[in-house]
Amino acid sequence: MNTSTILVQIADQKWTLETLQAACVLAQKIEAQIILVQMVPVQHARWLGSDWGLMSLNPQAVSTFARYQTFIEEHGVEGVPMLFQYSTWMEGTLQLVESANPSIIFVRAPESALPLWGGFQKWLMQRQFTRQGRRWIMTPQVDARPEASGAKRIPQTATL
Repeated sequence: MNTSTILVQIADQKWTLETLQAACVLAQKIEAQIILVQMVPVQHARWLGSDWGLMSLNPQAVSTFARYQTFIEEHGVEGVPMLFQYSTWMEGTLQLVESANPSIIFVRAPESALPLWGGFQKWLMQRQFTRQGRRWIMTPQVDARPEASGAKRIPQTATL
């Protein structure tokens, strides 16, 4: 049984593939499992947890979700797929993290039309995760330097 859990929230394809690569290397290194999360926005809060809440999930998103799961499996890491419905991104992400209980979080905050407000939300989330003893990685970077362990890529973090 894995003691560590890494949460990867799906965003755009480029970011998600880079993140999955970094998360898989990290998961192998610390013997963790990866929870792969597809966030599903709902149109009405009362649809949360219902089949109505999955109406915005299109066949292309389902196919892409399956390919990401395969990517994790091909890297020899235990993966747990999860669909998570939300009404607002920030509250949904905070609830997701609380319920999944990961030690490391790969989440890319969406761009905000109001940069100061977006920055404040990121600060609030970072503060919450830090209080919970979690590490939030918004921008994973992979270092190509070979390590003694034989791993060719080690994830690095960027600051907020």
